[in-house]
This record gives sequence, structure tokens and C-alpha cells, in this order.
Amino acid sequence: MLGSFWNSIDGQPLQVNETFLEFRYYRKSDLSGWFAGVHLGYGMFTFQKPNDLVIYPHYNNAEDPNGVYKSGRSFFHGMTFGYKKRFNKRWAMELFIGGGYAISFYKGYEGEKRVDFENDGFGYRAFNLSGEVLLYRGGLMLVYKILPYKENKNKRDR
Repeated sequence: MLGSFWNSIDGQPLQVNETFLEFRYYRKSDLSGWFAGVHLGYGMFTFQKPNDLVIYPHYNNAEDPNGVYKSGRSFFHGMTFGYKKRFNKRWAMELFIGGGYAISFYKGYEGEKRVDFENDGFGYRAFNLSGEVLLYRGGLMLVYKILPYKENKNKRDR
């Protein structure tokens, strides 16, 4: 899960939340070392579209002028690769990167005025569509595993 808890940065809107379901394959039985995973995700956003991370734009869109931002929903499916280093039974550090295909349904705004359907030849539509192959997740995580309570068998009731 990823969430931002602010409304803007430097006056530009920036609100993002994403939730992923992921299946991972670890080479070691203790769930450490190199891993690969496949995932599905859903997210909601309001921000100026960053074109720097786009690997292949399915729809050829020009960059947005300053002040124009998008607000909508996204669906993701792709792969994650990473490495987990265990320190002990409970603590680990994980480095990962992931990407894949993202499809978004959004509306374009400049301030509170909707600007994504004027003079484009298509007229009004409820949502625009965007699809790209891109890197959309990655990071360095500190992992803490909550272990179940196990009674020490060497001690007897007193």
C-alpha cells in the first residue's frame, strides 16, 4: 500500500494512493535473497503527469503545460524484482523495483476548470484513457515480521 497525506507540493497538486496484491517466488525457504513477483494493483491520483518514467507510451500524448494536472484512477499489472537481506528472525531489509502496464481513466484540469476535451476534435467525454508500460514501484523497505507466541517447552508450570 502507498498513500500520500498531503494536498500539494510547491503549489502543484500531488495526491496518490495505490494498493497491490503480489505473489512472490523466493529462491530460499526462509524468504530471503533474490525474489521475483507478479502483481495486480489499483490506484487513485491527482497530479501533473510525469513523463520521465514512461518506457513506452501506448497513446502518444504531448507533455502537459504548467498548471494542467490529471485526476483519475489506474489499474496496474506487472512484475517486481528485488533482494531481501535478513538480519534475524524478525528484521530484514528489502530493495525492490517493479513495473508493467498501467491503464488510467482520468480527467484533465487547470485549477478547477476541466480542460481535457476542448478543441481536440472529440468533444465531451466522461474520462480520458491513457496506457503505458512504465516503472511505477520501487524502494528500500525495513521489514518487521510479527512472529506468533511460542511457549518455551523447557519451562514447566510452577
